[in-house]
This record gives sequence, structure tokens and C-alpha cells, in this order.
Amino acid sequence: EHIKKYKADIQNAEPVGAFSNNHWANFVLGHCGDDNEEAQHLGAQIIKAFFGPDRPYVGSSIDAYKKLLEAWGGVSDDLKDAFQFYLGDEVDIEGAKSYIDYDMFQKIEPKTLCDRGVIVAGDPDSCAVGVEQHRASGADQLMLVMQTDQVPHEKVLSSIELFGTEVAPRFRD
Repeated sequence: EHIKKYKADIQNAEPVGAFSNNHWANFVLGHCGDDNEEAQHLGAQIIKAFFGPDRPYVGSSIDAYKKLLEAWGGVSDDLKDAFQFYLGDEVDIEGAKSYIDYDMFQKIEPKTLCDRGVIVAGDPDSCAVGVEQHRASGADQLMLVMQTDQVPHEKVLSSIELFGTEVAPRFRD
């Protein structure tokens, strides 16, 4: 819905420079590897660390993980029982410690994060599915961040090369 609104609003925008940019880019954490399960697991590890409680953009926000879960499509059915403490109306989550929230956040399955387009990770075929999800949402560009403090340099280089040779050519149009 954000992309549709942007593309509709930009039609009436007053350009600050020579023109208005009507392209939308999604910023996504990703990892491409030969082993689908291993690469999805590492991709999930990357984003979970990216939003770790020690990161400045999470800070002391008690409901940071609840907001992320909402933005990422809610709690998957297999985790609803485990998340009831955080989702129930009768519970005041303001007093909850953020490390407890983060522990619950850690339970989100890598496949769920991939299926929802939160990360683009897996083998080249799975990564291509992830790219297509973003394209189908209306995104014109996908900015993949593969180099984080969670991934050894050799794996970053391998991921970039595999993505560039096996995934990107599928989207040359």
C-alpha cells in the first residue's frame, strides 16, 4: 500500500530539482548460498541481529518487536500460542523487558521471513522468488544488504557472486 500511495502522490508532486523520481526501492537484508536451508537461516540471523536490542534504532522501545511483527504480517499460526503473552488484550506489555520480546522475536522461522519478503535469502531459486515478491509489490529496485557484522567476509563475497551470476540475470528486463 505504501508503494501505491507513493506512485499516486508523486504524479502531483512539485519537483524540487529537474524532475520527480517515480521509482520505489526496497531495502532488504539478504543472503544467497548453495544450501537453501543454511542460507535462509543465516538471512534470518542477519535480520534478527540487525534489530537486536543493543542496536540504536531499537533502543528502549518496549514495543519495537511488536511493531516489526505487525509490519511483517503478524505472528505465524505456529507461534500464536508462544506469543499470546505479547498479543493478548489482557496483558500490559509496557512493563515487559525488551530482552523477553527479543527472545520471542528470535522464534520467527527463517522460511516465514522469506515467504513474507522480509528477507531475500536461500539458494538462487529461493532468492529469485524473493526478488519476484518485491517486484510484484510494485518496487522498481531492490537494494540488498549482504555485508553485515553477522556474516564472515568470505560468505559475503560468495553470496554477492552467486546472486549476481544466478539470480540477477533472471531479472534483466
